[in-house]
Amino acid sequence: MEASAILSIQNYSYAYPDTHRPVFKNIDMTIRAGECHCLTGPTGAGKSTLMMAIKELLPPGKTTGKISSGALETDGFGQGGVVLQNPDVQLFRPTIGNETAFGLENIGMPPKSMMIAVTEALAALGFDKPLSTKVSTLSMGQKYRLLLAGMLAMGHQLLLMDEPGAQLDPIGIMHLKKWLHHLKSQNVGILLSEHYPEEFKDLVDVYWFLHPSGSVKKLSAMPSVPPVCEPLPKPPQRMSGPVDMRVSNLSPPKEVTAPIWSDLSFSVHRGERVAVFGGNGAGKSTLVGCLIGFLKPSRGQVAIWGQSPSPARLRGRIGYLSQAPHTQLFETTVHEELAFSLKRFGTLTAEIDKHIDEILERFGIQHLADRSPHKLSFGQQHIVALAAVTVFTPELLVLDDPFAGLDRWWQARISGLLTKLNHDEGTTILWTSHRPREITNWATRTLSLNNNEINVDKS
Repeated sequence: MEASAILSIQNYSYAYPDTHRPVFKNIDMTIRAGECHCLTGPTGAGKSTLMMAIKELLPPGKTTGKISSGALETDGFGQGGVVLQNPDVQLFRPTIGNETAFGLENIGMPPKSMMIAVTEALAALGFDKPLSTKVSTLSMGQKYRLLLAGMLAMGHQLLLMDEPGAQLDPIGIMHLKKWLHHLKSQNVGILLSEHYPEEFKDLVDVYWFLHPSGSVKKLSAMPSVPPVCEPLPKPPQRMSGPVDMRVSNLSPPKEVTAPIWSDLSFSVHRGERVAVFGGNGAGKSTLVGCLIGFLKPSRGQVAIWGQSPSPARLRGRIGYLSQAPHTQLFETTVHEELAFSLKRFGTLTAEIDKHIDEILERFGIQHLADRSPHKLSFGQQHIVALAAVTVFTPELLVLDDPFAGLDRWWQARISGLLTKLNHDEGTTILWTSHRPREITNWATRTLSLNNNEINVDKS
């Protein structure tokens, strides 16, 4: 007997209210109880938008066709549960216990049952922190796992996950896969979008490919790895020139109570490419904040070009990319976003326009020039934010998880552009990652932050 349909999309098309170009065209898709479906497609194709369409979160636009969910009748929570790419837009409560219980409180679950559900959900995802832990102290990957725990506690019959591989480290992926296998055995329907579907190949029953034109094609097997736009760059030789950054006996700010790194010492030489690798919650973003002067360490020193880091002093010499790119995008168009720094430095308007056109072409985002950066996909926002911080050719680039949300093709293109900047202009680059695959053939040296231990290349 065939399982019942948990999600049915019939001849669905959608266009935003301010455009006639459809995001989706005539999509037909059915997910049945106990099935896991994987949606693939290039960065910016609209995978996140389709997730929002299923959850009825898109603004009213031109729509044809129908999306219906059997989960309406089976779990009473509407079109199932969704975890979006950017966890910050879904977090409401101050502690991890409150956040995991948020949905349960809204459906009136008794407190005793609620405590059991919250504890079991957090344990299933390997979350071993006290329930009183503040959400604000979590890393991006930990926040993603927290949202997953909230969905697990709710007992949804349909679960939507937007690129879990972009936010979770290998251990997080392992816990997630174990949980998803269990959910499938409980007849939960699952739809995940993923640039790296091979990480979930033992779970997925059906693959779909979303083309940038808006059409969706059902695949007969897991899609093959697409060719990259250029060979991955080879790491440069170990540098021994002037020191751009020196870190001495550094410990995290006093308000950071989690047992992350301490007494960290290393140096970065001019022209190096240094990778900071560690799992979710290892303290990579905290380290980056201390390096550029946004956070004050409890002990130790950071010196950039011989001086303590100060955002005002480093302006025009250092480029910084946040792990959450939307936090540093604020102009109304991509063109204006890229022009912002140049205007602050007094560049003439004619020169700005010419330079911005060159940057847009270099990054392959000419088609986004007049788009609002706030309406782009998570991956596209990363590309635009990175283009914006390289527009003035900084001497030092500090990038926090720069490849999140990017497919293989874009990762290769961006790494190639950064390599060219490093090679041609001598820009020193330090970046963080929780995915080992992003370090291979990239770094001069790697600084590892794992299991509260430090492994730093001597320099």
